[in-house]
Amino acid sequence: MEDKEIQKKAADTILDEPIKVQFDILPQSKIHRIFQRIGLKPKSATYYVKGATLRNMLRISSILTDIEIKEVPDGDKIEWTYNIIKTETVRMAEIIAIAIHNRKSERPQSLVDLIMDNFTATELKGVSNIILDRLNVTDFISSIASVRTMNILATASPKAEPEIIAEPIVTSGEQLEAFQSIFDGAIQS
Repeated sequence: MEDKEIQKKAADTILDEPIKVQFDILPQSKIHRIFQRIGLKPKSATYYVKGATLRNMLRISSILTDIEIKEVPDGDKIEWTYNIIKTETVRMAEIIAIAIHNRKSERPQSLVDLIMDNFTATELKGVSNIILDRLNVTDFISSIASVRTMNILATASPKAEPEIIAEPIVTSGEQLEAFQSIFDGAIQS
C-alpha cells in the first residue's frame, strides 16, 4: 500500500468518513441472469461502512467472542480449515451485515444472505479488515480507562477523617476585603 493511500485511510477513519463497499451480485438462476442483463435486477451492490454505534459494537463483539479457533492439529490441516469455514462463515457474514446495517434495529437476514451468496474469501477478508478498523475498539477502551480513573462516584468510608490538602493562610481583615472586592468585580464583569 502506498503512503498516500495509508494517509487517506487514516484521515477517513479519524473523520469517520464512510468507506464504500462494492461487490458483484452473482446470478442465482438463468432467469436472474436474464433480468440482470436487461436491467431488472442489479449486477452489483454498493454499501457504505461508517464507524459502528455502541450498540452494534456490542453485537459484533458478542459474535467475535463466540468464535472459537482451536490450535491447528498436527494431522489433517485441511479438515481443520474446512471445519472453521463450516462453523464460522455465517458468523462472519452476520458481522459484516451488522456493520453495514449499523442501525438500532436488527440486521436484515436478506443482507446476510446477500453476503453469503456473493462474497469471495478475498472480499470477506477486505471488508472484515475495514469493519475492524471502524469498530475503533481502542477509543472505547481508552474511554473506559479514563472514566475508571476518574472514579467520581466513589465515596470515602464514614469513619475516614477528612484529609487536609492545604494549611489555611492567616490574613488580615484588609487583605480579605481586597480579595472580596477583586472576586466581586470578576463576577460582575
